[in-house]
Amino acid sequence: MKISTARLKQIIKEELFYREFHREGQELQEAEDMMGQPDFKSKVAWVKRNKPDIEDPDAYVASILRKAGELE
Repeated sequence: MKISTARLKQIIKEELFYREFHREGQELQEAEDMMGQPDFKSKVAWVKRNKPDIEDPDAYVASILRKAGELE
């Protein structure tokens, strides 16, 4: 089965768009789950449990809260 270069580029572009869209949606859902925690300590515990690759969960939570305007 032959496929043209233009069609192959289109398929790759669509796949990359889908992956980026899916990743952004997943990150948004995770942020909503974390923000649903009642206090800072609970948010940090959520990050430690669900994102173990984050080296400094306190700083991570603080940066998200700053972006959301909940922390100065």
